[in-house]
Amino acid sequence: MGSLIIFIAGILGACQVNKRTFLQSWCSLINLCFAVYFAVFLTPFLVTMLEIKGLDTSYKICISLIALLIVVCILLFKLVGLLFPETDIKVKIPVAAEKCGTMICSFFSFMIIVAFVLFCFTTIPYSKKLPLPESIRTASAKTLRGVVNTVNGFSFQTLSETGVNALQTVGLIEVKKENPEEQLSAKNEEKEPSAKKAEVPSEVKKSAAPRTGDAVEQKAVKVTEKLPVSKSADSSTEEKLKEKTEGGSEQKN
Repeated sequence: MGSLIIFIAGILGACQVNKRTFLQSWCSLINLCFAVYFAVFLTPFLVTMLEIKGLDTSYKICISLIALLIVVCILLFKLVGLLFPETDIKVKIPVAAEKCGTMICSFFSFMIIVAFVLFCFTTIPYSKKLPLPESIRTASAKTLRGVVNTVNGFSFQTLSETGVNALQTVGLIEVKKENPEEQLSAKNEEKEPSAKKAEVPSEVKKSAAPRTGDAVEQKAVKVTEKLPVSKSADSSTEEKLKEKTEGGSEQKN
């Protein structure tokens, strides 16, 4: 539903070919894209400055978006008028190409304007009381995110953490809220690995610690291994003594 509304608005804008020139529609599209871009990223800063008691944050976001869009659009149009005072294009463009370019620029301009209005309207709490489909907000937010990504792409930029936080504050990116059951399951999963880690050292200690019976058996084996060596040593000494005594008796004889 939301995408259909935005698409129909773009078609209605494309029908205004005879009322505008290609240069006018092109400048309007570029200025509008930059105005939306600055409005989205400056809104979190402006919301902190709007200290109005009893005013909900969603109303502050809506007011900030509309005010920044209007102000930035006026400034950009004034700047373009100062830099390029001559609005006539010296290079002649074929009539078919000019009409086609005007239609494309007007199509996207009206899409952005309608998406911006729908997003601001769905931001305020009053819109929740109306039977509006959720697709209106999702489609409008997706269109504005497309504008932000397009400006970043042509300016060779990427979204940083602060940029993502700004989009989340405005509402272009929804923050996923976990259910209480999911949070409990996540906590249990975190506890289970720690319990397993605690059990591993005890098992290692048990396997590494020698049993008393094994130690006694090892000592007994060592003692039994030493005994034959001592007996062989005694027998060898006795044989040497016998040889010495026999040799001495032979010499005497």
